[in-house]
Amino acid sequence: MVYGICRIQKLKAGNLKPSLQHTRRKRFTPNANPEKEHICIIGEEKEELDSLVRNRIGNQSIRKNAVLAVEILLSASPEYFRPDDRSEAGYYEPSRLEYFQTAACQWLSETYGDRIVLAYLHLDEATPHIHAYLVPLDERGKLNCRGLFGTRSKLSQLQDSFALAMSQIGLERGIKGSKATHTQIQKYYTAVTQAPNLTLSAADIQHQLADRGRILKENAELQLTVGALAKQLKALNRHNLELEVSLASLKLELEAWQQKYRSLACNQECIPLSLVAHQLGLSPDNRQVWRNHDKALKITDTKFSTLSESPLKAGSSALDLVMTVLDCTFSQAVIFLNDRFGQEAASQSVGYYALELIKQAPAKTEFKNIQPEKNSRKPLERALCADEYTKQLEPNQEQAQVQQNRGVQR
Repeated sequence: MVYGICRIQKLKAGNLKPSLQHTRRKRFTPNANPEKEHICIIGEEKEELDSLVRNRIGNQSIRKNAVLAVEILLSASPEYFRPDDRSEAGYYEPSRLEYFQTAACQWLSETYGDRIVLAYLHLDEATPHIHAYLVPLDERGKLNCRGLFGTRSKLSQLQDSFALAMSQIGLERGIKGSKATHTQIQKYYTAVTQAPNLTLSAADIQHQLADRGRILKENAELQLTVGALAKQLKALNRHNLELEVSLASLKLELEAWQQKYRSLACNQECIPLSLVAHQLGLSPDNRQVWRNHDKALKITDTKFSTLSESPLKAGSSALDLVMTVLDCTFSQAVIFLNDRFGQEAASQSVGYYALELIKQAPAKTEFKNIQPEKNSRKPLERALCADEYTKQLEPNQEQAQVQQNRGVQR
């Protein structure tokens, strides 16, 4: 796996100049090749870091031990820059270097903006990398390094952000929560150049060799564990993608069912007839027959019919049932349902009752529109004439009786 690398170093007032001297190669660096270049990619080559930082901070008060800048080191695993041979120190493929530099600078710009005052690209060491200097100002413009990098969660968010930006060029994030630590270059050189201890006994050497063998074995086991975890992660990501697709499908299915149930709800009575029967004082037996002192009805979930009346009555709505049992009017039945079940249930029952009437209604009757004669009368006068004409078309009972008598006399 090829990883993106992001580390930070907090710099106080006394650390600004030494850090810049190392970055600009003004001091001896054993692992740097003097024949290769280091390039200023953000800021000006001749600007001093201390001046840039203090100009960016402005006139705000600064504590004596405050962190004035943060050095951000950005790089990648050696095999990213030289996939054919990672051991060939100092070599890199130009196209891969260009991709890395573009992605890293874009991330610095989008994440920190003009708070990055200076940055260098180093090509004179084993692997290309970038040193960028950040003035740690918070969203209010105050110097606040703790607010940006003061907790483990903030540092984890930094790694997540950089890994996301580098994923477009094929770099991955390191193991989250890893206990590995970075060895500073000074400590490394001290250990390398230190004279060997010739006073060790054979037993001490054996112990050290045993420790080394144990460490190598543990390292090999960790590599196997990392490989297994990587495979598990890929499998989990694949499974997560499948779950997302399945979830989207289930959402579509749920919406379809909801639409279907809405359509069904428009054609269903909202108040169960059994509850209405209870409110009407009817009592059931084991044959779905409900009775009171003078009526007997058979009630199912959606329909009812009388058993003791002639002619027999039947219906399928709560309003029908109330009007049948109480021998009341439609308005009285609506008031009864409103009192017992509330306004919303009563309103829905009225709608269902109306829908049932529409279903049982005969075929539509065609009506002829009466067209008034066109003349110069005013609209109100024409309307009155139309009313009179309509009344003339409907003879009263006396006129009908007279016409009938004349027919008899003839």
